[in-house]
Amino acid sequence: MTAREWLSVLEASYLVTRLPPYFQNFGKRLVKSPKLYFLDVGLMAWLLGIRDELSIATHAARGALFETWVVSELIKQRFNAGQPADLYFWRDSAGHEIDVHLAKEALKDLIAVRGRQVTMENIQKTVADYYKIKVAEMYSKKRSRNFARPRQIAMALARELTNHSFPEIGEAFGSRHHTTVMHACDEVEQLRKNDSNVSRDIAFLVQVIRG
Repeated sequence: MTAREWLSVLEASYLVTRLPPYFQNFGKRLVKSPKLYFLDVGLMAWLLGIRDELSIATHAARGALFETWVVSELIKQRFNAGQPADLYFWRDSAGHEIDVHLAKEALKDLIAVRGRQVTMENIQKTVADYYKIKVAEMYSKKRSRNFARPRQIAMALARELTNHSFPEIGEAFGSRHHTTVMHACDEVEQLRKNDSNVSRDIAFLVQVIRG
């Protein structure tokens, strides 16, 4: 089999995808070859010899891994919504590119805590921004999953990343009883073990909060 045929097999197996370039009406000095992305970021990490989170933080390909994860999540999101995966990239022949580097600007408020001391206020704001809810929902009594899950994650991160006690954390989250915080920590711990999506979300949040 030729390389092109093997690539087609990998695409048909949903192991990789080729992102087409966008070059309509942008002139001639643009890259017009597709970019290849793994759809299984875990497999990509394994092939790179990455076995734990610490290895990712120092690996030379960590930027490419993150970009690959973003692309794969966008494709899955559109697939689940019944929409075509009509995603593109843009790069000129000089190497100027529109890709996830622009996400740094878009997420500047989310990562504004970089380099600051980790506080419960920072944790609450970062988690609220990530899940697209208001910070006020961290203190509210609403129990719907859209608000309760981020609140529990923020409580667990406050316990993990600060020296505050359960009662102090409960007080910062709408004067909740310390047993509520303990329950939230237990719930989040189980989610981290059993739900890869939640585990990935929390790992990202920890990285952003710690800077």
